[in-house]
Amino acid sequence: MSQTVAMNEKYFRRQAMYWLIVAAVVAVLWLVVWLLSATPVIANKADNEIKSSDLPLPATITELNELKTLVKPLDNAVLVRDLRSYPDEFKDKNYFTDIGSRYAVQLMDVGENEVIVDYLNGRKDRADFAYFRYTDGNKKQRYVLTYGKFTTAEEAKAALASVNFALPDSIKPTAVKISSLLPMIDNYERGQDITDLASTQPRRIRLQATGNEIPVRAATAADEELARISRQRAQEQEAKQQAQQAAQAQEQSQLVPPAKAGETAPTPAHEELPMAPTAQPEPHTAQPPAAEKKPAPATTGDNQTESGQ
Repeated sequence: MSQTVAMNEKYFRRQAMYWLIVAAVVAVLWLVVWLLSATPVIANKADNEIKSSDLPLPATITELNELKTLVKPLDNAVLVRDLRSYPDEFKDKNYFTDIGSRYAVQLMDVGENEVIVDYLNGRKDRADFAYFRYTDGNKKQRYVLTYGKFTTAEEAKAALASVNFALPDSIKPTAVKISSLLPMIDNYERGQDITDLASTQPRRIRLQATGNEIPVRAATAADEELARISRQRAQEQEAKQQAQQAAQAQEQSQLVPPAKAGETAPTPAHEELPMAPTAQPEPHTAQPPAAEKKPAPATTGDNQTESGQ
């Protein structure tokens, strides 16, 4: 009985091994068949794909399609390109839009920017002025100058009556609401100041005074060594200069011939002779008149006889 059971177990194990081998062989064959059948399809797909490099590049772009509605193109014709000739009082539409509910005094409407610039240069209160640019019906650019930012129309009229604008009689300023000027202002923007952030550009340093005393740093060994080297170099340079001066003096003495007996040594041409001090005239002082000499008295004959005796 035990032998029959052992034989059955061996039989079933053998059958299981056979089925496992058959399953492995079938799986390998299925994998090979799948690879062979899928390879041509992948190759055909790669051949049918269109590469971007195969398409010709357009010479010009005529339509932006959906970008035309998302990103509106800029009209560069109305932009202020060069703002270097405009003063700070030249404002854009954004500035007047922010103060659209206020009132101002409209002073002048001219066709040249220089007229307003010259006028503002003569004003001490030019910070209260502002002007803008617009395009008239003849496609010409003109400039409008305004004064103030008043809350009510009465304040604007009061400023018109009190402020001396020094305008000719032909110009009649009026009080207007700033919102009425917005439709005529050109669609330009005032550019911001351009700052060069390159590392090679110089930087501005603002020094500020400090109330605290800065302690003196004690000299280190390196500082003392540098001081010693600088003193040594100064001494060497001074000794070198003295040696050069002594050599030049010796060369000059060798070039001059010795003087003979009874002759004076010639004076070198390059040496200047000492100048005699300039004689200064003595101040003239008035002298008292000389006393007149009285004539000697005449001698008589008696005196002559006595003198003879």
